[in-house]
Parts: sequence; structure tokens; C-alpha cells
Amino acid sequence: MVCFHALTEIHASMLTELKAEIEERERAERKIRQLADTDPLTRILNRRAFVREMEALVAQGQPFMCALIDLDRFKPLNDRYGHAIGDHVLKVLATRLSEMEGCQHACRLGGDEFAFIIPSVGDNALALAALVQSALVSPIETDLGLVTVGASIGVAAFPDDAADKANLMYAADKAMIRIKSEGGGIAVFDRREDMADMDAEEFDKTIIGAVKDNCFQPAVQPILDLRSHSIAGYEVLARWPHSGLSRQPSPKQFMPAVERLGLIDSFFWSMLNQALRWLPGGTSFLSFNVSPSQLTSLEFADHFLNALRRHGIAPERIELEITENVLFRNIDTSKHVLGKIVGAGVSLALDDFGTGYSSLSLLEELPFKKVKLDKSLLGKKSDSGVLPKVLTGSLKMCREMNLISCAEGVETSWQLEQLAARNCDLIQGYLIGRAVLCQEMTAPDINVRAG
Repeated sequence: MVCFHALTEIHASMLTELKAEIEERERAERKIRQLADTDPLTRILNRRAFVREMEALVAQGQPFMCALIDLDRFKPLNDRYGHAIGDHVLKVLATRLSEMEGCQHACRLGGDEFAFIIPSVGDNALALAALVQSALVSPIETDLGLVTVGASIGVAAFPDDAADKANLMYAADKAMIRIKSEGGGIAVFDRREDMADMDAEEFDKTIIGAVKDNCFQPAVQPILDLRSHSIAGYEVLARWPHSGLSRQPSPKQFMPAVERLGLIDSFFWSMLNQALRWLPGGTSFLSFNVSPSQLTSLEFADHFLNALRRHGIAPERIELEITENVLFRNIDTSKHVLGKIVGAGVSLALDDFGTGYSSLSLLEELPFKKVKLDKSLLGKKSDSGVLPKVLTGSLKMCREMNLISCAEGVETSWQLEQLAARNCDLIQGYLIGRAVLCQEMTAPDINVRAG
């Protein structure tokens, strides 16, 4: 009898220990799953968990909306003030997003990109997206004082816009890219405007083949010298004239894919060589936009200058347009790469001046010769009134710093006359000429006079 009780107690003890061990293992497994599903910085869901949750929603078949967020002006803030401030901003924004009533599965996709699910469609869903955008752009208290960032949000609906998770995220991303290019805000996916061919995998395959076969072609938009009333040069813009798609994609649609697929090197050198072969004799210049990844490669300068030598083009006839966001990816490496190119005679232009907040400091750090004033500085298209004070002030700054000024987006004679009266050096826009494929044109004889 005593032996039986002893065995019973031992058995009970073993069961208790086994139960405790099982519970401990379950806690450890839950912890591991939580860590696997959680972004380590912000403590909200990561991309893996977000995709899994969206797969479950798609399987249920109930309508919902996927929203993707890309922060505006975050990278310059992070690079200027350090990762401690940048990380703090990301944590605050993640908290705001996760605590927003109605937002489900708040997620940090990576970097300064976030996502969330709206469990409904229609006007109420868009109203919630507007509340989220307002919360994200509100000032954030930091050790350096109040800071702000912008937020571009793209929204796509299941199942109306896409019937699977990959294409749904692709649609939301396309809407986000569109609204980001327009200065930020909220955009709902529009099949006609964002992408006629919605299969993400097929689109990527088409892009890969187009780059391999040199299907992308350079177009040039003329730049007018307001002093001589003659064409001073051309900006090179990418076009995809024979894509084979039902609607020809714009650069805003295909360039992000080229970057994302790691094809920008092949794409750039193809565009450069085609444009250099076209460049007519004379003194007119060609201006090229440079991708962020180009300026992180120490070999870029040598390859670029070698291309000019092969085509017999003087470096003085070439200009590189750089945005502040490109430079801030790695400003030290960028300065080194650009220094070698500028030293050979190539000019440097600061593009999109007026859209960021760190451009002034860059003008002192790098040997820019030109400032391209963003079309947003022109204000509304009007034939009356006066130019915005920010634009007139920027023109005055250019004169005082001995920088060439170039106003972009000029579309009316009134704008031309106003800019000429304020000693703007160059202008570019539809009034002067739209971009035309190099293979379809020779250097035009354009003569536009103010007054």
C-alpha cells in the first residue's frame, strides 16, 4: 500500500514537471513566433507576418483594403541628424499607426515603409486612411525639438483591384508611387492611370526583357536660354515606346521596377550610349539624371568618363542632375564619385530645388554650377498676378551665389515673361517643347522670345 502511494506521488510529480516543461516550451515557442513576426525596432508586425495575415483575409473572401505607406523626407532627416533621431521617429509613427482605431495588422515593411489593413472598402475606408495620414505627418517631439515627415499612402481594394496578395500589394504600391510623385497624400489605385497590365510577375519579366534587349529609348526635352533665346541644351528622359503592353507605361511606372529589380546599371549605360550617339555637333549640352545606386559605386566615375571618350564627347557638354535624396543615401561616397567627374569638366546641377529642406547646405558642400527650380515653385498656372516669393527669392539666391538658374515646368507665356524680367537664365517645360525620342528628331531651331 505504501509502495502504491509512493508510486502515485512520483507519477504525479512527474506529470507536474512534464506539464511545467510543456508550458515552458509553449511559452518559448510563442516567444519565438512573436520575435519572428515582429519588427525588432518598432515592435509592430514585420513584412512576413503582414503577408501571412493578408493571405488569411484573401482566403476568407471578404472585401478589405491594403494600404502601403512611404515616408517623405525621412532619409534626409535620418542622414542629417543620425539614426537615433530616425529610429525614434519610426517608433513614434509605428505607435501612432498601431493605436489608430480601425487599422488592422499595422506593419513595418522595412526602412521607412509601413502598411496596414482597412477591414472595409468605400468612403469610410478612405476616411480612415486620411486620419492615418494626418496622424503620421503631425510633429514629433525629439531631443532636437519638433520634427515632421510626410507620408504618401497608396490604397488598393480586394477583390476589385486584385484577387491575390501579390497583385494587391503591387496595386497599392503603384498608387503610392503616383501620389508620392505628386508631393504626397493619399491615392486610390486606378487601373487606367497606374497600370494597365496588373500582373506583377509578368510586368517584371517584361521589364527584364526590355532592359536586356535595349527597348528603352532616350527622349530629349529642350532647355531655352533666356538671354540668347536659343536652345542651350537638352534633358534626357527615358521612354518605352514599344512595350507591347496595352498602354504605354510612363517613367513613373517603369523606373521603380527597374530600380527594384537591380537593372539600373544596364538601363543607365544603354540610355547614356544612345543619347551620346545622337548628340549633334555644336555647343549644346545633354543633362542626365543619376540614380542613387550609381553614386554608391566607386567605379561609376571611370565608366562614365570612358563612355564620353568612346563617343568623342567633351565632358563640358555633359551635365549630371542630382537630387538631395540621391546624395543623402551616402553623401561621403557621392562626393568622392562626383568630385572625379566634375574634375574632368562635367557640370553638376541640383535638381528639384524647392522640394526638400536640405538643398541649401548641399550647395555649399558640392561644386554645383546650376540649380533647377522645381515646377512647384511657379505656383498656379495663371496669366495674371506675380510669381511666388519663394521663386523670386530662389532666383536672387542663384545670382548672389553665381549659380545658373533653370526654371522647370514653364507652360505659359506669362511665366516666361516674368522669369525673363527677373533674370532667370534658363527655362524648360511644355511651352518650349515636349520630350521627343532622339531617333525621331534632329536638333530643333527653336526661338522663343519674351514680350
